[in-house]
Amino acid sequence: MSNEMNDPKLLICPQDSLHEAATNFAALDRTNLSYFIGLQVTETDPPGVLSGDANLVQNGRVVAAGRVDLGSNSVSWTRDRHQRMGNILMTDGSVQTAGRIAFTNWNGVACFPTNTVVAP
Repeated sequence: MSNEMNDPKLLICPQDSLHEAATNFAALDRTNLSYFIGLQVTETDPPGVLSGDANLVQNGRVVAAGRVDLGSNSVSWTRDRHQRMGNILMTDGSVQTAGRIAFTNWNGVACFPTNTVVAP
């Protein structure tokens, strides 16, 4: 990752008051991350969710750190960043702001093929 980014501060959302930026990539751990990573996504999966704000809520509970199978549920965000909204990075390179991510079908088409994420 350090070959692609100049500074690990990019891994912290400016509105994240719970995590602190790492001073270098060698010191980077889950306490220095604001974003989740989608595990079941490829660039040929439009509109796959590649990454997003990690302050997720599922079934009324904050999503714990680690590998999380979101199943066919929808998730939302806590109010501590972006006022219950979240930014998600899509496989096509776009970033979208949403109040909820639905991993269920919409008009018979899977909204997001990614349903397993790693949260810090």
